[in-house]
Amino acid sequence: MKNNLAIPIAIVIAGIIIGGALYFGNKNNTPSNQAQISPSNTDQSPKPSGISDKDHVLGNPDAGISMFVYSDLQCPYCKIFHATLKQVIEDYVKNGKIKIIFRHFPLSSIHPNAEKLAEGSECAAEIGGETKFWDFMDKIVELDTTDPLEAAKGISLDKNKFEECINSGKYAEKVENDFNSGTNAGVQGTPASIIVKNDKVIPIYGAMPYLETGPSLYQALSQEPGLKDILCNDSDQSCGIKIAIDKILAE
Repeated sequence: MKNNLAIPIAIVIAGIIIGGALYFGNKNNTPSNQAQISPSNTDQSPKPSGISDKDHVLGNPDAGISMFVYSDLQCPYCKIFHATLKQVIEDYVKNGKIKIIFRHFPLSSIHPNAEKLAEGSECAAEIGGETKFWDFMDKIVELDTTDPLEAAKGISLDKNKFEECINSGKYAEKVENDFNSGTNAGVQGTPASIIVKNDKVIPIYGAMPYLETGPSLYQALSQEPGLKDILCNDSDQSCGIKIAIDKILAE
């Protein structure tokens, strides 16, 4: 995959604030060793490429809000963000308000197993159906494993079929296309979430919590008013993905 420069943007925040928070880097360069937040610019941010039949879409396909998630399955901060994503699914996807589109963004230079994990998730979907795609990711987080075979075993996939699929490399191009989609949409590291409603595009980079009610994150985000306006409530100084989604739904 192509080299992409990691460009830290705006403010640097101690990792403790958001539980490990953001992890910026790129596929073939050394990542930043600090937690960061990148401001969302809804005027200049490009939209992710349109949804295709090769995408993994969870939720009502007619939902008015799309949440594109770019993730590296070996990335420790993506595993932290997984809990946030599960809460979004519970509160907004199951009731049809949001659909999630998952795309791979493996950072191979720092996570050497990321591409094979991504290919493994595609093999899981091929062998066991779409549900197994999401189950495979859950199992990676649950087991904290970098071994696709271990994750496949954990969700009862046929071992021989899975090994044949992942050894073939048949999904390498699909993973590459997902990665290119991310770079074209401005993604520079993982996890990255891009919320789209009509012509409004809100990129949120990093392991942003679902909802943080303490003042630390609010105070940190106050250094970037545009981002704070999207992610925080001034009344109680709570911040998180939930706040952003609720504001978009209310528009």
